[in-house]
Amino acid sequence: MQATPDGAPAPRSLQHALVAAVAVAYSLFHLWTSFFGLLPAFQQRATHLGFALCLAFLLTSTRGAARVVDNLVAAVCAGIGVWSVAGYAFFWEQGFGERTVDLVVGAMLTLAVLEGTRRTVGRTLPILSALCILYALFGNHLPEPLTHRGHDVERLLRVLYGSTEGIFGVALGASATVVAIFVIFAAILSVSGAGKIFIDLSMALFGHVRGGPAQIATASGALFGTVSGSAVANVVGSGVFTIPMMKRVGFTPRFAGAVEATSSTGGQLVPPVMGAAAFIMAEILSVPYSTICIAAIVPALFFYAALYLQIDSEAALQGIRGVPRAELPRLGAVLRVSWVVLAPIAVLMVAMIGLHYTEVLSAVLAIATLLLILALRRLRSRDAPGFRMLVQALEEGGRDVVGIALTCACAGIVISMLMLTGMATELATILVDLAGGHLMLLLLLTALASLVLGMGLPTTACYILLAVLVAPALTEFGVPALAAHMFIFYMGLMANVTPPVALAAYAGAGIAHADPIATGVTSFRLSLAGLLVPFFFVYRPAMLIHGATVVEVVSAMVIFAVAIVALVGAITGFLFVARIPPLARVLLGVGAASLIYPSVPTDLAGFGLVFAGALLSAQAHRVATRIAGPG
Repeated sequence: MQATPDGAPAPRSLQHALVAAVAVAYSLFHLWTSFFGLLPAFQQRATHLGFALCLAFLLTSTRGAARVVDNLVAAVCAGIGVWSVAGYAFFWEQGFGERTVDLVVGAMLTLAVLEGTRRTVGRTLPILSALCILYALFGNHLPEPLTHRGHDVERLLRVLYGSTEGIFGVALGASATVVAIFVIFAAILSVSGAGKIFIDLSMALFGHVRGGPAQIATASGALFGTVSGSAVANVVGSGVFTIPMMKRVGFTPRFAGAVEATSSTGGQLVPPVMGAAAFIMAEILSVPYSTICIAAIVPALFFYAALYLQIDSEAALQGIRGVPRAELPRLGAVLRVSWVVLAPIAVLMVAMIGLHYTEVLSAVLAIATLLLILALRRLRSRDAPGFRMLVQALEEGGRDVVGIALTCACAGIVISMLMLTGMATELATILVDLAGGHLMLLLLLTALASLVLGMGLPTTACYILLAVLVAPALTEFGVPALAAHMFIFYMGLMANVTPPVALAAYAGAGIAHADPIATGVTSFRLSLAGLLVPFFFVYRPAMLIHGATVVEVVSAMVIFAVAIVALVGAITGFLFVARIPPLARVLLGVGAASLIYPSVPTDLAGFGLVFAGALLSAQAHRVATRIAGPG
C-alpha cells in the first residue's frame, strides 16, 4: 500500500478494495469447504474456477475504459461460475448441449480461460491450448500420422465444459480441493513470521561452516520449500537476506544469485508442500499424497547434499570461511520461538504421513493449530499478528491461487484435446520408437522435453502435459509409475535453473545485480550433480522407498552417496580438503555414471573407478603437501 506525504498509509482505491474483497472471499470459500465438507466435484471446481477468472481480470485491469471492460468481463466470469454451479444437475440428467445457452456459456468460458491464463501466467500455454483446439477441429485435413476423424464444435464443448474431462478435469480438481487450501496455509504461515524464523534457523545451524552464508541459503531454500511450492517465490522470500550476505563474505554476485536460485528450486522437492504438480501427481496415480511426500524425501536429501558439497568446494577454492559464531543467532534461542512455525508443519506431516489422514483434513488440522497459536500469541502480546494480518494473509492466499487454478484449467484443455484426437497415444508410441528399446535414450529425450517445455510453461503445466504424453512410454519400458512421474516432475523443476529461460536464476540475478545469463549458467552447473538424482531413482526405485525393503533403501542410498561425492569432485575439481588432478576427475565422473545402472559388473566398475580416482587424488594431495611443507 502506498503512503501519503505525511507517512500515513494511503487509502485503497475502489478497485483495490474490490480485488481484496474477492480474494478474501475466495480464501474463505476454500476454508469453509475444507472445514465443513467439499461440494460435489463439478460444483467445487466451477466455483473455484469462477473465482479465479473473476480475480484474473480484476487484478490485471488497467485504467479508464479498459478497466470498465475488464470489470464487466470479471462479472460475466463470476456469472458463468454461478450458472455452472446452479445448472450442473441439468447437465447430468438431461445431457449437455440440450440447451443452446449451455453451448454459448461453454464457449465463453473456454475463451475466458485462455485470456485469463494469458494475463496471469503468460502466452505460451494459451497458445498451445488454442492450437490443440484447432487441431481437434481441423486435424482430419492433415496427413498421416497427424490426421484423425475430426470433431465439431459441439463435441469439443461437451468435452471442455460439459464434463470433468476437459477444463474441469483432474488437474483443476486437485487445485480446487487440495492445492488451494495448502496455498492458503502457506500464506497464513507467512504472516506468523515463518520467513525470519527459517533464516535464523539456517544461520544458527550452518552459518559457521565454510562458505557459511551460501550454506545458509541452501538450508533456508529447503526450509522455505516445506511450505512454498514456487521456486521463484522461494528466491524472493529468502534471497533478499541471503544474497547480500553471500556477497559480503566474498562470493561473486553471479554465484550468490545462482546458489539462491538452485536452492530455491530444490525447495519444490521438499515435503510436505511440494507445489501443485505434486498434488496432481497423486491424483493421476491414484495414491495418497503422503506416498509422494515419502518418495521425495531421499531425492531431496541428495539434491541438497550435492549442492552443499559444491558450495563447500567453491568456498574452499576461494578461501571463504564461515561467519563467526558470535555474530550468529543461538540455536536454542531460535528453537524457543520457532515452535510457532514448526508446530503446524509437524501437525501436517504427522497427520498426513504418520496417521494417513487425507490431504485436506491434514491441512485443516495444521491451519487450526496455526490459528490457535496465533490467537494465543495475540493474547500475550499486542505485537503478534492480529485480525488485520490474518485478512492480509487470506487476500494473499486468494491471489496466489489464481495462477495455479488457471494453469490447471488451461492444461485441461490441452490434455482433453490430445486425448480426444488420439494424439496422446500416438506421441507415446513415437517416443518409444525413437528410443529404439534403450531406456537411457528415452530418459534423455524426456529430460530434454521437460527442460524445453519448462522454459515456457509453469512447472504444473509442464508436469501435466508430460505425465499424459511421456509417462506411458516410460512405463512401457518397465519403469514403475511413481518413478516415471517423479522423473518428469523433477526434470520439469530443473527448467527453473536451465538457460536460456531460467526464471529462478533470473530472479536471483535481479536481487544480486548480476548478469542473468551468467547466473543461469552457474545455476545449471550447481544443479549438475543433482541432475543425476532422477536417473538414479529410475534405475534404482528403492530410493523412492515405496514398496522397498529397508535393506534395498539403505543399499541404494549408500551407492548413490558414493556417486554424488564422486560427481561433485569431478565437476568442481576439489573435494573436502584438496584439489583433484584432471585424470582423477575423469575417473570419478565415469565411476559416478557407472553406478547409475544396477548390475554387479557396473557396480564393481563404478566403485573401482571411484576408488582409483580417490587414491590418485590422495596421492596428489600428499605430494603437494610435501612440496609445500618446507616453505
